[in-house]
Amino acid sequence: MPAADTTRRERKRVHTRRRLYEAAIQLFEEKGYDPTSMDEIAELADTARATLYNYFPRKSAFLEEWTVRRRDQVGIDLAEYRDRPTDEVIRAYLRDLVRINIEQATLTRVLLPAWVRSGGPVEEEPYLAAALTEYVRLGQQRGEIRTDCDPVLVGHLIRNAYLGALYLWLHSLNDGPALDLRAAVDDSADIILRGLST
Repeated sequence: MPAADTTRRERKRVHTRRRLYEAAIQLFEEKGYDPTSMDEIAELADTARATLYNYFPRKSAFLEEWTVRRRDQVGIDLAEYRDRPTDEVIRAYLRDLVRINIEQATLTRVLLPAWVRSGGPVEEEPYLAAALTEYVRLGQQRGEIRTDCDPVLVGHLIRNAYLGALYLWLHSLNDGPALDLRAAVDDSADIILRGLST
């Protein structure tokens, strides 16, 4: 098969996947996650139902894609922070995640609870904890973080504090008064990082 055909086919796959994802996101924002059906997504994307299921075999697959895309939206290049103090790197990463949540507040309000109900925090690979773990290890090697702490546990602890602040923020948006998400995440990080510093 000629390379041009393979490239064209791959572009078509990418385009179809993007169209399906964008249709789902539009419907989730308009109607909510639970009320949106797979048939409605296929219809809005102007694709066959079978095509939809080839790309997204269940509705929760859109949640998985959402988390991957959010991770890819983190605007800081962690490699640029490699020589900065560990606490600064961790704070910068968390602040960028906060920025994404605030910029996409409507979508976060709809999809985060659905992600939690689908088992996302437990079932999915905890990429955030893994990234944080690597920076905790680096901080330990530099003498910035206590070496008597398990870096994997610390990475998960920081991730869980971030998710906890995010959940409180979502509840406050519904029940008021609105929690300052930036401050809540900064405060949580400060508490943990102060306890870890050498």
